[in-house]
Amino acid sequence: MKKTQLIPTLLLIAMLAGCGTVEDGNDETTSSGSDTTEETTADTSVKDDLPADLDFTGKELRILTNKVTENAALAPEEATGDVLNDAIHARNVRICDRFGITITEDLYTWDNGGDKARNFITAGEDAYDIISLIDRDALTFATENMIRFADEVENVDLSKPYWNQSLNRNATIGGRQVLAYSDIALTAYDFTHVMLFNKKMVGDLQIASPYDLVENGTWTLDKFGEYENLASGDLNGDSIYDLDDRYGFVSLAKQIAPCFWIGAGCLSVEKNDDDIPVFDMSGERMLSVLDKAYSLTWGGNAWFVQKEGDWYSHLTLFTSDQALFCNTTFGGIFNAALREMESDYGIIPYPKYDETQTTYYSRVEGGCPYSVPSTVTDTSFAGAMMEALSCESYNSVIPVYYETALKTKYSRDEQSGKILDMMMSNRVYDWGDTFFTSYVRDGFVFKAFNNGKPVSASDIESNKKKVDAAIEKVVKAVTGKDS
Repeated sequence: MKKTQLIPTLLLIAMLAGCGTVEDGNDETTSSGSDTTEETTADTSVKDDLPADLDFTGKELRILTNKVTENAALAPEEATGDVLNDAIHARNVRICDRFGITITEDLYTWDNGGDKARNFITAGEDAYDIISLIDRDALTFATENMIRFADEVENVDLSKPYWNQSLNRNATIGGRQVLAYSDIALTAYDFTHVMLFNKKMVGDLQIASPYDLVENGTWTLDKFGEYENLASGDLNGDSIYDLDDRYGFVSLAKQIAPCFWIGAGCLSVEKNDDDIPVFDMSGERMLSVLDKAYSLTWGGNAWFVQKEGDWYSHLTLFTSDQALFCNTTFGGIFNAALREMESDYGIIPYPKYDETQTTYYSRVEGGCPYSVPSTVTDTSFAGAMMEALSCESYNSVIPVYYETALKTKYSRDEQSGKILDMMMSNRVYDWGDTFFTSYVRDGFVFKAFNNGKPVSASDIESNKKKVDAAIEKVVKAVTGKDS
């Protein structure tokens, strides 16, 4: 566990402020000859509607954060010169000075946060004002009354643009906003999945650039399979595919299936007209995608079977020019191994089902939304700080994260930026991949693949009762009614 503290400092504001806004980026200045004219764009930054008379002077904002990605920390100790770190730090300084508060943050790893949070809440301790939990844990906590529903927290305006409207529409049950993602939590961006391709290998194989395929609408599952098979090769001739060979595609094993089915425009869990989640994977298209996903991975030698606990060998293969395609995320693009990769890479979405599909969809693997524990006594303070931090993040952190870092610093070409813009407009998350992942993605889907067979209609039917029961339990806890 790591604990940091931030104290209000006006000097740092002067040094670090001015990160731009989502809408307009930096102000533009033009000059011609000896005459200089400044074109000042209108201030399009968003403002929160917190009451002006809120007085929290001397209070400490206590945060418990799941450090599940490199960008998850909410309160870095100091400015370091890194553009994203410094934008986050400057945001916090502004909040501290505005409200006269201090910020302390405890960081935990993804595998022990649920227990830590559960222990202090069940003990009735007012230990933290806001906490972040992986989405599936957050839903459990909400249904067990350990965190407050997002729509009942004081001083929070969920209609504001700094509350992620597209993701939050899917985080409702029966009209209740149970959880809510805001721009505080960079994990909602970090967990957006992308596919990388190795430009050197594209040249060596003399195939069309995947960029061109995406742009002309021909980047499909079948085309992916064609390229994947072209790239794979038993380089040492020992008839055993291992780390010494070349692959068409590399990825962590459990990430395979949902990337493909979401990319193909399918969901394992959808909402009915009453805003109730319903499990259904029995459609012809979904079954076809699952069959193709298996044949493109476990069903052949074109994919490196990533072993559990071996987190980085797939990335090593890609950066060593031994893989044409590699699964990663927005957050993964910040990885040092990719920054140091000698060959250039491009960024593309997962393939469409076929050419008749008009949109490329990108999977968002949930994230870690911030919530207010039920043991908090000053909910007005906790809610106001979530609101203020979210607003400041929208105005000054997200532009740096997305435009400066992701699209510029860590991308290798302008085309990647255009692709990322397209992907940002069509991000989707699926309850079977997030809230109910233990039943669906990591449950019967992965088990079938890992046992050497595609998912069948009978597999889906035999697991339907279990998934339905899990959904019904959640729905009843939220609405008081059976689903």
